[in-house]
Amino acid sequence: MAPEELLASKLFVTRRERFDGADIAHVIYGTQGRLDWNRVLELVGEHWEILLWALVLFRYVYPAHTDYVPSFLWHDLLSRFKNQLAHPNPRARFRGSLIDENMFSIDLNEWGLDDILEEYRALRQPKIASPETRCG
Repeated sequence: MAPEELLASKLFVTRRERFDGADIAHVIYGTQGRLDWNRVLELVGEHWEILLWALVLFRYVYPAHTDYVPSFLWHDLLSRFKNQLAHPNPRARFRGSLIDENMFSIDLNEWGLDDILEEYRALRQPKIASPETRCG
């Protein structure tokens, strides 16, 4: 597996019992940041804030190696973040279940927020089950 795919695959492993943030930091450190960052951005798509979160963790852990993350990426993600803060979307959906459906279960079960994780799973299921994606 390419390091970009490995990094992207670990971004949502953020559960109470398992958190792969250290693995992400180690991928960046171990490659000295020589990653196809545009590919990483492509892989994370609309979930760029999770990437930013992981990069901030990397910088916290390895402050002397901030340059392993290219400045264009810092500027891009921080500009997006700043824009989101300046212009919050009042219709933006709750995404806690994407982080951990158990830790955010109160939001779903008691406070009535949408379970976006189930929607994402439903969208993926036809792709997983389609004849084109089946092995054998």
